[in-house]
Amino acid sequence: MAVIEVKINNKLYQIGCEPEEKAKIKKYASMLSQKVTKFEKENPIFFLGLNNERVFLFQSLSFLEEIDNLLTTVKTLQREVAEYRNSKVNTESLEFYQELEKKIDQINTTIRKF
Repeated sequence: MAVIEVKINNKLYQIGCEPEEKAKIKKYASMLSQKVTKFEKENPIFFLGLNNERVFLFQSLSFLEEIDNLLTTVKTLQREVAEYRNSKVNTESLEFYQELEKKIDQINTTIRKF
């Protein structure tokens, strides 16, 4: 197991991970730090007196909201694709919409892992 340092909200953290995951973890830490910094700039009063634990908790809830919104979008797309596919019966269209449905299902499965 490797130990890497990541900087989030101007603070360094050490995180253990598999060597092949180092780049991915650093990327996610950078994304999180950018989101926290952006939110802090947009809502400076909200951050007064908050420790990093509460900031991370809030950001986690924000990510869950984004995931929930994505799931809603996936459901809408699934419904729209099914309706459109059923209204267009030529073979070429049917194959296209079946493939599109598979891709939407894959996205839905990935999102639900969170």
